[in-house]
Amino acid sequence: MLESQPKPTGPPLRWTAPLDTQIRPLTLRFRPPLEQEYQRHKWSQGQGYALRLCLFGALANIGFGLVDPLVAPVMHPVSAYLQFYVLAPSFALLALVTLSRFYGPPFRWAMLAIYAAQLGAFVLVALLSSVEGNHRIFPFVTALLLAGGLLFRLSFLQAITINALVVGAFVWGSAALGHETPHASLDQTLISCTILLLGGLLHYSSETTVRQEFVHRLELALQATTDALTGLHNRRHFVEVIDVELARATREHRPIACLMFDLDHFKQINDSHGHRAGDAVLRAAAKILRGTCRPYDVVARYGGEEFVALLPGSSIAGARSLAERCREAIEVLRIPFDQQILSITTSAGIASSENPRVGDADSLLRCADEALYRAKLAGRNCTIVAEGEALDISAKPPTNTT
Repeated sequence: MLESQPKPTGPPLRWTAPLDTQIRPLTLRFRPPLEQEYQRHKWSQGQGYALRLCLFGALANIGFGLVDPLVAPVMHPVSAYLQFYVLAPSFALLALVTLSRFYGPPFRWAMLAIYAAQLGAFVLVALLSSVEGNHRIFPFVTALLLAGGLLFRLSFLQAITINALVVGAFVWGSAALGHETPHASLDQTLISCTILLLGGLLHYSSETTVRQEFVHRLELALQATTDALTGLHNRRHFVEVIDVELARATREHRPIACLMFDLDHFKQINDSHGHRAGDAVLRAAAKILRGTCRPYDVVARYGGEEFVALLPGSSIAGARSLAERCREAIEVLRIPFDQQILSITTSAGIASSENPRVGDADSLLRCADEALYRAKLAGRNCTIVAEGEALDISAKPPTNTT
C-alpha cells in the first residue's frame, strides 16, 4: 500500500497544463486548487512588501496623531493615545516580525487585526469630529479605508463588505447620538457611498490585474517545465525536482521511489501508422499515468517513449502496486485513430531509496533504468524492481523491437 501524503514544502510540483485559470467575475477567485496556490504565493512572495507596508502604517499613524489637534481638538487625547501608543507600535512590531523566522501564515491574521483596529480608530475620529460640526471628514475617512484595503491586499469582497459596514456604522452612530442633522447625515452618506463605489471599482480593477499577472507568470513557468505533447512535466523539471525531493526524503527519514516506464514496440506504431498515431499513443499513455499516480507524485516524460514518476513517501511495495496499476491500465487501453484502434503495452522498472545502492539522484535513476532493462529482457509488459547488484546494460535489445 502507498503511504500517506508527505508534508508539502517548497514550491508546488503538481501543476500540469492545461490550467483552469478562469476568474469568477463576482468573487474574483479561482477554483480551489489554484486559489490556494495564489494565496500561498501572495503571502510567501510578499515579505518585502509587508515590511514596507508596516513601516508606512507606523509612520502614517504618527503623522495622523500629529495633525489630529487641527482636525478635531476635542478628541485629540483619545486619538493620540490610539495613534501613538497602540497602532503605531503595532505596525512597528509587525515590521520586525517580517524580518524574523515568525513571518508566516499567522502574520496575515495579525495584519487584518491591526487593520480592523485602524478602522475602529477612523470611525472614532469621524464620530468625535462630528461633535465639532466637522461633517466633511467622513468622506475623507472612507477614502482612507479603501486605500487601506488596497494596501493590505484585502480581496474585493472583503474590502467592500468591511467598508460598507463602517459607513453604515458611522451613519447609524451619528443619527443615534444626535450629532447630525438629517440633511447633513444624508449628504455625508451620499458622498461616502459615491467614494465607496468608485473605490470599489478601483479595487476590482486592481485585483483583477494582479490575478491576471499571476496566471501569466504561472503559464510561463509551466511552458518552461511542461512537455508540450503530453502535458506532463518535462525532463528538465524532473531532474531539478528529484534532487530536492531526495534530499527532503533523507532529511525526514522517509522512503522515496522512482518508476521508469517504456512503451513496448513503440517504433512499430510510428513505422506502421505514422508519427501522428505515435503522438496519440503518447498522449493516451501520459493521461493514464497522470490519472493513476497520486496528486503529489511528479510524473514526467523522460524522452521519446519513456516516462518517469517520482513517488515521495512510497515504499517498494507501494511503488510496485502503483506501477502494476499503471501497466494494467495501459495494457487494456484502446486508442481510436483514423478509423483504427491502437493498443500498446509498457514495461516498468522500479528503484527505491531503500535499495542500498541508492545514495543520490543519479544512482536512483540508474537503478530504475537497470530494472527497466531487466523488464525488457524478461519479455516486456511486466514490472521489475531493482536488485542490490548492478547489471551490465552495455548490450541493449535490438532497436527494431523497442
